[in-house]
Amino acid sequence: MNRKQLAVRFSSTIATIGLYLPILAGIVTPMLWLLPAWYTAWNVVGFIFPFSDIWGGLWLPFSGESPFPSVLSLPIWLIEVTLFLGGLGISVWALRELVVKHVEGCGLVTTGPYRWTRHPQHLGIILFLLPTALFNPTHSSYLSGIRPGNILSWSLISFLLLIVADWEEIRLKTVYGQEFEDYISRTAFILPGLKLPSKLRDVKNKLILYVVLFAIYWMLMTLVLIAFTQVQLEWTL
Repeated sequence: MNRKQLAVRFSSTIATIGLYLPILAGIVTPMLWLLPAWYTAWNVVGFIFPFSDIWGGLWLPFSGESPFPSVLSLPIWLIEVTLFLGGLGISVWALRELVVKHVEGCGLVTTGPYRWTRHPQHLGIILFLLPTALFNPTHSSYLSGIRPGNILSWSLISFLLLIVADWEEIRLKTVYGQEFEDYISRTAFILPGLKLPSKLRDVKNKLILYVVLFAIYWMLMTLVLIAFTQVQLEWTL
């Protein structure tokens, strides 16, 4: 490849990136709320959930005094890596599909991961954040610990992502009308293969639905936090 060909390829690459960047920024920017939400979740919901004194503790289920054999730490590490890479891959795939289709002038995107779930980018985020919530490497060994506060943060972020995705669909329905309704009828909301009843999509029922879902979420998280009061927690720097 001579210099002229290299110059042409380089300039075309720069032009392509310049074409994609505004669209990419428009898609990614609304998701920036995730970072402050993740790091402030403990404090924001401190008055809602009980047992805030245990949130910073670390349960070491595979330590020497634990009934769980330390040999399990390797398959758990593999699960962490699989969830992280799988979730990241889904998010990047979905983001690429959106950017490419928007550049091509496509309207409603139903290809790629959007064939199986209407919100693959949200699913990907939930999956690749899960390992950071469940297993935290300790500073003194390769063993993983589980921090109640991180589970609380992940669950809250996941709950908010589902609400955001649900409200996004109101706008999409307004823009695409019957085309989006047909897409809903054949494609799952978040988890592939799992479709929600049509009544749950009624805007009039959404407030009641959110209240009920948050009540269920609160009870489940409270039970999880109660379970952590029954084990020995350690506090690490």
